[in-house]
Amino acid sequence: MCSSDLTSGLATVSLTPTGAVFVAEVPAAGGKILYSGAVVPTGNTAFATYPASSGIAVDPAGEAFLRYNNDNNSGFVAKINAGGAGFAFAPISFPATVNAITLDAAGDTYLAIGGGTIEKLNPAGTAVWTFTLPPGIVDESPNSIALDASGNVWATGMTTSTTFPNANGWTTGIDFLIGVNASGSQLIYSALYPSLTVEQAVSVDPSG
Repeated sequence: MCSSDLTSGLATVSLTPTGAVFVAEVPAAGGKILYSGAVVPTGNTAFATYPASSGIAVDPAGEAFLRYNNDNNSGFVAKINAGGAGFAFAPISFPATVNAITLDAAGDTYLAIGGGTIEKLNPAGTAVWTFTLPPGIVDESPNSIALDASGNVWATGMTTSTTFPNANGWTTGIDFLIGVNASGSQLIYSALYPSLTVEQAVSVDPSG
């Protein structure tokens, strides 16, 4: 596709030549891109380029939610309005990497963040609740996140902790699956799994 097929629109921040998260909308029938643009890093901090360092989710209204990380292991989330004219909410920074993102039907955002943290944001980007596993339990961070029909949040990742609350899993293992209730107040499920089994992905069927 040549550059003339790209349409302008998406707002950018602190334009610099180093690294960017590119986003574009393609119509369902294919053809010319509806909008495209880039979110670029501020200052001299480049975006991280390791696999899965960025991701996207889209709500029923066509608004796009971006997550991305920089080389200082900070994470960011931004919401682009339908049509790509600009940000519905500007990039929000986090002190650890944002490794996964999912949405509910109301447009709330759920994030898996480094340090064993799950956070829910409302459609305006304001934190509704934050759940963090006790210190020392999660050495790595949740890598994947999903919701069930009751609004409970499920996440997978990796731990080498000997104090992980392994209520439902294998007697040994370093991958984990946790469930957090819909209000973000407590664990409803925790289990260890063998290495390289559930660390990278989780999905929930309609029955939960």
